[in-house]
Amino acid sequence: MEAVAPPPPPPTLEDVESLTPASDFSRFVRADVTPEVKNAAMKKLFADPHFNVMDRLDTYIDDYSQPDPIPPAMLRQLASAKFLKLFEEEEKEEAKAPTGREVADGPPPESVAQSGTAEHIPPAVPPAEDHADPDLRLQQDDAPGPEGLGRALDENLVLHSTLCRREAGAFQQAVKTGDDVVVACTEEKRLFGEIGTQTEGALSPIRFVNIRETGGWSRDARGAMPKLAALLAAAKLPEPEPVPTVTYKSAGRLLVIGPLEAAERFAAAAGDVLDITIFSRGGAGAQERRFPVVGGRIQKLTGWLGAFQLEWSQDNAIDLDLCTRCNACVAACPEGAIGLDYR
Repeated sequence: MEAVAPPPPPPTLEDVESLTPASDFSRFVRADVTPEVKNAAMKKLFADPHFNVMDRLDTYIDDYSQPDPIPPAMLRQLASAKFLKLFEEEEKEEAKAPTGREVADGPPPESVAQSGTAEHIPPAVPPAEDHADPDLRLQQDDAPGPEGLGRALDENLVLHSTLCRREAGAFQQAVKTGDDVVVACTEEKRLFGEIGTQTEGALSPIRFVNIRETGGWSRDARGAMPKLAALLAAAKLPEPEPVPTVTYKSAGRLLVIGPLEAAERFAAAAGDVLDITIFSRGGAGAQERRFPVVGGRIQKLTGWLGAFQLEWSQDNAIDLDLCTRCNACVAACPEGAIGLDYR
């Protein structure tokens, strides 16, 4: 008999000090490892810069501590800002300001609000320039960025990381072109729709596609570029033609076809809301009869929901609808030919 070697002792804090990124960390997560040693090993593991690369497609990567993530000029136009009365005090002050007739000739002081009709309100933030930042990719060392994706789609793609915040001006410029605009973010769909509505001169139809959860956030992110291209291409396809519709009207009648015991269980579940008839295909049912029961040979079943018709021929000497299931026929038959399925 061979002797079984005793299990190795659990690692200690001294063993943690010798760990390197190439070490095997699996022995530090065994059940017999103390929490102090396990936590120290995990800290050592995630201190590796490999785990410190931020995904630039992450919604919450931006610095939301900044006081003006949305330009004030754009924010004033949003219906949500009016509902929350974010600029109510300023509007009151502007309403109290003297009109042009009350102000002397010459340029008004800076503290006086000027009024007038403008052809359009320019975006507070200039549109983002065409760029291809190599750091704004799905994951570190992933597939080619916007250039490769643009070649696959035969168009020049502009990558934005904060289109719903500081780069919203680029979105406003795009919806004024009249071309189809595809936004690869569904989380801020409501905000983009509101900005598009409030943008004067907006003509472009806007479509949304989610390429992050459906393509970029997975262990296969490095090979996700073809899938992202397919998602974006599908979003630009024309809307399908509407399909013809059929209206069904039910009179509340239901025919259940099957073995009697199973059919009775199904009928009991729907019997409170439907008028049910059971077509028995054999089997023994309950002694209590709650629903009409017929049986025989099905000749034809035609129609559809709300308008069906069943034709059958009687091939049983016992009328199952009249049968009270007293079992008298079973006891009286000298040949014992009648079973509990009453056939």
